[in-house]
Amino acid sequence: MKGFQFDIRLPNGSKEVVVVDNTIARIGHGAHCEVRLALDQAASEHVLVEGVDGAIRVSSLAEPAPMLNGAPLTGKRSIEGSNAVLELNAVLINIGAIADAEAVGGNKSRRKTILYGVCFVALLGFMAITSARRDDGEPSRHEPKAELFAERPAGCPKVRPDEALAFANDQLATADAKAERHPFDPRDGVTAVELYELAAVCFRASGREEAAQAASSAANELRADIITDFRGRSLRLEYSLRAGDSELVAADVGVLRTLTGERKGPYHEWLVEISRQTKKKEK
Repeated sequence: MKGFQFDIRLPNGSKEVVVVDNTIARIGHGAHCEVRLALDQAASEHVLVEGVDGAIRVSSLAEPAPMLNGAPLTGKRSIEGSNAVLELNAVLINIGAIADAEAVGGNKSRRKTILYGVCFVALLGFMAITSARRDDGEPSRHEPKAELFAERPAGCPKVRPDEALAFANDQLATADAKAERHPFDPRDGVTAVELYELAAVCFRASGREEAAQAASSAANELRADIITDFRGRSLRLEYSLRAGDSELVAADVGVLRTLTGERKGPYHEWLVEISRQTKKKEK
């Protein structure tokens, strides 16, 4: 076993696929989790999935305890075979084990580990940046490259230190609220990053260096989370297009269009064309 594929069905019926090329994966809403769910669907770190001696071992780390293969999961449980079904707060997750390279077709050479959401993007980067169509009428593949965020603020719009401090606190409060909502609306996450950065600049202008560093750290962490999600969804969109899974295509195109909609560009236009072609096929 070299990793896992998580086929996720959310309460609203939408589907997602997460591939983890590691024998340890965490499920939760925390930024460090390989499988991230919304705040109301999981604790920061709710479930641990491990590959142990060819079996899938699933551990419950928080309440409420999830259901594993139809039975409540308390503590740890090992599942023989290559599949397990986890139910957590109305989220249904099918856990599939990915075989080692040498177990497939007798190939004895090991594959290099490919990190989900990062290294595959490098491969996609070789795809030509073009919106031209292929002979079969499908839109051409496109490099997942886009400017998601505005330029970092050069200075605080408030000159007086007391006004800069009050303004920074306002921006910080708004950023915190939008950061909480970003799992449900990606635009809120992008806006939160920009507000955190503006708050940091104004805290610094008011002489509050510690608060400025905290706001900058919040901005950098959320920025990294959004970029990772963007890259992962871009990768999964390529997979879904090849597999012909129109539901997954629609789900990821919707999020990616939202993330790239403010500044648009060639990748955003390609997503618009993918959406148009998908709707055309459904008619």
